Amino acid sequence: MADQDWRGVISDDGQAAVMTIPQGRSEEATIVFHGAEDLDRLIQMVSVLRAQMTPPVPETPRDSDIPMSTTPPVWAALGTRTDGKRPLLLRHPGLGWVGFLFDDESAAILAAALTSRPAR
Repeated sequence: MADQDWRGVISDDGQAAVMTIPQGRSEEATIVFHGAEDLDRLIQMVSVLRAQMTPPVPETPRDSDIPMSTTPPVWAALGTRTDGKRPLLLRHPGLGWVGFLFDDESAAILAAALTSRPAR
């Protein structure tokens, strides 16, 4: 089944969505989302399922892995530690808030990577 066979439509008022997925040659499944909260629940559920599947998400990003972005990105580095780690949240326009926990060493490496001058 090719990706182009999947269809999604947003209502004129932007408050609802319909997703249609082919099921064999002549049938299809239709899911109606009556609000953004419904779609948020689906995204959450699908991400939990994906995390349990094989093969795992690749260790390094592919060129096609950044289809949507925000400039500048909206983020929050929370001051309170979680499980002894530093929380960082990034807001993605389609996925919502995505959180990460960094140990001190990883946080330092990330900070250095974000503040280093690009090679010329």
